[in-house]
Amino acid sequence: MKRTNTGIALQGNQAGPTISCPFQPAQILSWNDSHSEFSGRLVSIKDGLDYLRLQLRIDSPLSINIDFTEQRLVLGYVNSGWAKAEAIDGNVEKLEPGQWFRFSNSALCLDRTSAETAHIDLILCSQELTRLLLDIGTDAERLADFEQFANGSVAVPFNSGQMNSHAFEASRQIANSSIDGLRHRLQLESNVLSWIAEILSQSKNSDPINRTLNANDRDAISRIIEEMRNDPGREYSIHDLCKLSCLNEHKLKLAFKSTLGKTAFTFLREVRMNHAAELLKNDRLSVIQVANEVGYSNASHFARAFKDRHGLLPKAYQCLQRLS
Repeated sequence: MKRTNTGIALQGNQAGPTISCPFQPAQILSWNDSHSEFSGRLVSIKDGLDYLRLQLRIDSPLSINIDFTEQRLVLGYVNSGWAKAEAIDGNVEKLEPGQWFRFSNSALCLDRTSAETAHIDLILCSQELTRLLLDIGTDAERLADFEQFANGSVAVPFNSGQMNSHAFEASRQIANSSIDGLRHRLQLESNVLSWIAEILSQSKNSDPINRTLNANDRDAISRIIEEMRNDPGREYSIHDLCKLSCLNEHKLKLAFKSTLGKTAFTFLREVRMNHAAELLKNDRLSVIQVANEVGYSNASHFARAFKDRHGLLPKAYQCLQRLS
């Protein structure tokens, strides 16, 4: 990557096109000036597939233009904050957390962001890779614009929608992935491909983003998600969640279901079990202590919830981690 007068331009990795991604270092670029802050990491996953992790804040009318140097199918989502992007037709689209978006172009223009730093993940697919993905067996009739893009005849128009629970979990895994080392790079590749599969599946259904939810509603759900992840052991009531989100009970349930495809308490249980798994991996606490850490006073209830999530009882999971 290199900085230009209008933003950044992506460049081919100097290691050469025949080298597999685990052996290529990430390209890193960052700056902080009077009107913008920018940090970007570009990872070559494989030939025709790149992952671009962006953190940026724009404080002025000046936009940041990301030049892909060639036509790419762009699939993406926002981890936190928001950004406004100019679509192919000139319309301005707001990119928000919990939302997938996709389009094809040779560039992306971002001209506004939230006051807090916006964290955006972009997955860039070449025309050839898009054609290979479609050949695997996706529904070509309902992805006609993808097929036409792969053949070089038409651009994919901007579209977006709410990520389902599987796509959201894959996006979380990507966001938490390290880009250093062979093992982490291969895990990143697996998570990126899983996310692409979910989004292509959702794109077939062409479900538009739920317009009954406004930006404030989605921000409210993001606050709850962050609070649950930061404090999974806390006892949450529906009253607590309504107070935290400033939404009434009906709107809260609707917004959570529309955003994540599950209830708030189903999501909380998943967060707790994921945190429990991390604590068991560290092997510093007993199973009872781990259960208490994630808000369970009843060991059998904890064991049942953990097995539902991870396929093993907590003690067996801990023993397995010790052996590995």
